[in-house]
Amino acid sequence: QRRWVNPQGHKFQVDVDYAQRLDELFMAYRIPLPGPDNRSLNFGASHRDEDTASTQSRTQRVTANETREWHGFLRTLGVQYLAGNFEVASEMRYSKLFYAEGTLSKKDANDFFFPRRGWSAALGLRGAMEGLLTDTSFAQITLDGKYIRPLGRRQRFITRLSLGAMTVDDFDELPPELRFFAGGDRSIRGFDYQQIGSTNDAGEVIGGTFLAVGSLEVERFFLERWGAALFVDGGDAFRTDEFN
Repeated sequence: QRRWVNPQGHKFQVDVDYAQRLDELFMAYRIPLPGPDNRSLNFGASHRDEDTASTQSRTQRVTANETREWHGFLRTLGVQYLAGNFEVASEMRYSKLFYAEGTLSKKDANDFFFPRRGWSAALGLRGAMEGLLTDTSFAQITLDGKYIRPLGRRQRFITRLSLGAMTVDDFDELPPELRFFAGGDRSIRGFDYQQIGSTNDAGEVIGGTFLAVGSLEVERFFLERWGAALFVDGGDAFRTDEFN
């Protein structure tokens, strides 16, 4: 990361991930703007090669957005262009999508790295109209929340909730990044990453248009750095046409 590219305070960074299920190259350029609201213009590009329990994808993404503090929230407004090949349920596809998106998020915690008291919330909206750069129209909303409270000196209570819904003209044109899946250590533990979702006639997971995942957890630390947790996770990613 180059935190001081020029006298105007522009910033540049490159991230490289190489893992069992994910290879990614990401580049970003940030232009801070004057004013009291920490406003900035952000540009990015990435190449992502991902292999999950249900999908394989190789996609390229270009982003441009503006972020600022807005009525106590962090607000992001921008556009993305996503294109590439993907395989879902043994079916290979290529799609391209140019869509607008906006997010509102806020976090309040007593410690950045290991909070014992705090909460966070994020609301996201995405949408596109079928056209020259977009293979299908869709509209999507997501809501994520987390709440942490202490239970005595050595315990804390954690609850989280993730909700999502979308309407889409052609679901098959959506790459895995824009479909809803559940499963994994930040979703429903005990299942592989993105293992849970709506299935096709052959029983293969294809993702969903709706998402509802929740968790309740109690942690207790016996020593300064050692403890245990008792938790229950639940939820699903599904499509309403499954019930028709």
